Amino acid sequence: RNPQKMQAAKNIKEYAEMIKLGHTLFALPFAMFGMCLAKIDGGKVGISTFVWIALAFAGARSAAMGFNRIADAEIDAKNPRTSNRAIASGKISKLAAGVFVALSAALMLLSAAMLNKLCLWLALPALTVLFGYSYCKRFTAASHFVLGLALSMAPIGAWIAVKGSFDPRICLAGLALFFQISAFDILYALQDIDFDKKNGLFSVPAKFGKKASLAVAPILFAGAAASLFAAGFFFKLGAFYAACAAAAALVYFAGYAVFLRAGLNKINLVFFYMNAASSVIIMLSVLPKTFF
Repeated sequence: RNPQKMQAAKNIKEYAEMIKLGHTLFALPFAMFGMCLAKIDGGKVGISTFVWIALAFAGARSAAMGFNRIADAEIDAKNPRTSNRAIASGKISKLAAGVFVALSAALMLLSAAMLNKLCLWLALPALTVLFGYSYCKRFTAASHFVLGLALSMAPIGAWIAVKGSFDPRICLAGLALFFQISAFDILYALQDIDFDKKNGLFSVPAKFGKKASLAVAPILFAGAAASLFAAGFFFKLGAFYAACAAAAALVYFAGYAVFLRAGLNKINLVFFYMNAASSVIIMLSVLPKTFF
């Protein structure tokens, strides 16, 4: 085996793990959902538009995750659950991660510029929200909602990329993702409740306890489901979309039920697979109307 190729493969794996590449399935489908809604509404989506949207999303997400890992390196090193993360364990240096973040942010800005002026003007405020999330858990239990806000920009940004203008209806797609991500993140944070309390970090579980966290999550899931159905109504998406929205809602509450029954033993199943599954269902819901 070629040692250089093996090292390159290892480096790629480390960077992919640093930005949690698999978690792209939470928000990328919603970005595609926003793009499809814009096309259904009369927008034109060529290959170049699709590519630049994908690159803008990749750049924004990579920059945000890389920045988060840099900001949280010392915290991650203290937490047994996260101590093996690339920067916390020294597999990737902060300098190398900083270069990665800068290049990723540059990719987002370039992609936004290639799409339209409004995308470019909004790119820096969007990056501010994405980067700002990394510090929220140091002073507010609303950090889950800031994460939801950061990811909710994906469908809204994709719409603007296609249409070149804003439409309030697309906020319903953003709201659905906001509620979905916030709910799953609160459940995910339950595994760090003791660590967060001990280290003065803020989260809904750490501040309000497990019982309150389990009470607020289904309310948020209901908000996500309601937003999905409202989007179907205002965009006139039809019966197939409604069936898919119902399926996504079922996944939300099935995930919640699994967590209630199995607790943290099934947290990865709930947080990753059911989070991703609901997002993919929503993306698929508009494909027939988009292309046929």
